Amino acid sequence: MKIGYVALAGFAFMIGISAQHSEVEIDHDYEYPTASTDWSARQATNAAAIAELAGDEDLEAILEKFGHPDLEQSFGDIRLMMYRTRRTADDYLTTPDEASVLVFRGSELIGIQTSPAWFGGVQATVDTDNWQELQNKNRYAIEQLRFGALKDEVLDELGPADFVDRPLDALEVLAYRTRSVSGDYLTRRDETTSLLFEDGVYVGLSEGAPRSN
Repeated sequence: MKIGYVALAGFAFMIGISAQHSEVEIDHDYEYPTASTDWSARQATNAAAIAELAGDEDLEAILEKFGHPDLEQSFGDIRLMMYRTRRTADDYLTTPDEASVLVFRGSELIGIQTSPAWFGGVQATVDTDNWQELQNKNRYAIEQLRFGALKDEVLDELGPADFVDRPLDALEVLAYRTRSVSGDYLTRRDETTSLLFEDGVYVGLSEGAPRSN
């Protein structure tokens, strides 16, 4: 499977005036979903079925085979569908590092990621000295970005991301803190905005954490 070099349209958000970015709803009460009571059998079934995929299945065939994903995140035309395939914590939740990722462009399956290392974590320590100033700066800077910007240009403007996800070799997600949901001195995924890069080019935007249906 091969990822093309097409610039993608992206869902966008941000409060304020922006010709390119439009608002999307933020779920401030977001939590990762509770694992089903048959989680052990289900994750084993998912892992076996994903290992057998030919790679040419379309979205309809995947949904028929696996049902709705445990978690998903959309960046316009790019959609990350996450199915639980492993257990990493005894917390009765399903988090992205416990899932394999099926990556779609539209209805076409363009890649599969089975390594838990693809996901950059669910929370990070916040800088208690200037976190309010930083999240406001990030929010404003992201409003000004235009699709097609190079990753190096974005890093020059925003600095290192709070989280880095790598669902495929050619795809990278940089997540930056842009809001406060909880006063716990941590940056949670629902307090971030995620920027998708394809081959080093900014092509999509998504709000908050990967979520369940």
